[in-house]
Amino acid sequence: MTFTHLDESGHARMVDVTAKEPTVRSATARASVS
Repeated sequence: MTFTHLDESGHARMVDVTAKEPTVRSATARASVS
């Protein structure tokens, strides 16, 4: 699997997202510390 936001060395790089359509996302997280 390849990622567009990583270069050949695995370092993060900027990706142009101006052509992407907006999306609506939602996330729920839960944690417990004992």
